[in-house]
Amino acid sequence: MKSSIYKWIAAVAILLPATAFFTSAWATCTTSNQYSGNSALRGVNYSAGPDMAVGSTIYRQIVPGYANVTYTCTGANPRLTFSLSGGTLIPGTTDTYSVGLAGLGVKIYAGSNESATQASSSAPVVVPLGSASGTVQGANLNFFLTVVKIGAITAGSAGSSALPQVKWDVTDDSGVPIRFAYTSWTSTSFTLNVPTCTTPDFTFDLGSALLSNSATSSSWISTPVNLTGCSTFYGNSSDLQSYQSVGNGANGNFGTATLNGTFAKNAVTMTLSPQITPTDAARGILANQSGSGFAGGVGVQLATQSGSTYTPVNLANNIVFNPALGTSAVSFPLAARMIKTGDVITPGAVSTSVTYTITYQ
Repeated sequence: MKSSIYKWIAAVAILLPATAFFTSAWATCTTSNQYSGNSALRGVNYSAGPDMAVGSTIYRQIVPGYANVTYTCTGANPRLTFSLSGGTLIPGTTDTYSVGLAGLGVKIYAGSNESATQASSSAPVVVPLGSASGTVQGANLNFFLTVVKIGAITAGSAGSSALPQVKWDVTDDSGVPIRFAYTSWTSTSFTLNVPTCTTPDFTFDLGSALLSNSATSSSWISTPVNLTGCSTFYGNSSDLQSYQSVGNGANGNFGTATLNGTFAKNAVTMTLSPQITPTDAARGILANQSGSGFAGGVGVQLATQSGSTYTPVNLANNIVFNPALGTSAVSFPLAARMIKTGDVITPGAVSTSVTYTITYQ
């Protein structure tokens, strides 16, 4: 966040010393066409502003089931289980895994989006099967992950080498899991950018005007706030409308990533803080300086400009600009004019200013 001036002039093993007792459990489920493979976080550039809210989603990915898997169980209550093995949990979070980049964490879900049940490191997700034998379609072996903001973020590469192995198993009341579909991870990554801009000071000349009861305002003058030195704004998946599809790799196509949907644009937000108590904040009217040499009964009105249409700014509200994806241009199209604010106008100079503060999401 940066503020500038906008101004207008004008496992444990136990050994028993004596008798040892042994028990065994025999698998009562069998499978065919089960598979194992590798996936990874993929994609190119994402961007998230430093002021993005904690909990926001930056990246989304589905790993589709590769094949239909057939099973037969002889025990009672056949069921699929979805579990996580290994990986690096982030301390102080709930079932959130590291991607090797501060402020980011991964959550994994047993389904095709984040509305499915989130996987837990302590207990599997259980999906009952309706019969003792059958075929589970590959589409029912999908899983989904999200990369979310959990703290202050920095730019860098978000990798998948610290993620847990993801396991779909079949079991029954024997309690012995039999492999259905396993996914491990490689170290490939996506790039997170944290764009910001330089916020220059601005001074604008509104010229001269003769105001009266009939001429209550001067002409609008374009006074845009053009930020400089901005990084590229690539966008992200914070609106939950886009995701990467990256296969399990069991079919030999590991590494292929397909983007579904369109990224959400980043948001650059401006807050205006008048340095003099405004005459009418709801209509964007700033008070003129007072004292010797300054005009009386006159203020400066701010508006957003779209072509030849001017909409007065409510100073209590923020102004949001959404940079086009893949660009670095940020411009707030403001305009200003002198306006009559009192019954009696006295001649003199007009000068007022606001501080503008920029945040990035």
